[in-house]
Amino acid sequence: MNEQNNLTEQEKAVGFEQQVSLQKGDTRMDIYSPEGTKVIFNHPQSGYNHHIETAKKHLEVGKEYTVDHTYVGDWHTDVYLKEIPEVAFNSVMFDEA
Repeated sequence: MNEQNNLTEQEKAVGFEQQVSLQKGDTRMDIYSPEGTKVIFNHPQSGYNHHIETAKKHLEVGKEYTVDHTYVGDWHTDVYLKEIPEVAFNSVMFDEA
């Protein structure tokens, strides 16, 4: 099943806004960041609703985290952090440190 088909109109709009924002020169993290890259959680309202809720439970705005690995998907990139193993976060929530 295609993930895009399951998105609400609001989630689709948020995804478009993120793409436009990235084109304007944001300092968002590289989706291909290697293990050990330092990132900062600066965008708690970016991502799909379920990503935002997960981030609220685990992350602190402005705090630096260490990338364990990323998984680049069709509609978003999952970021796994060394500090919070086995929980995926959306890459658009992070800036490069």
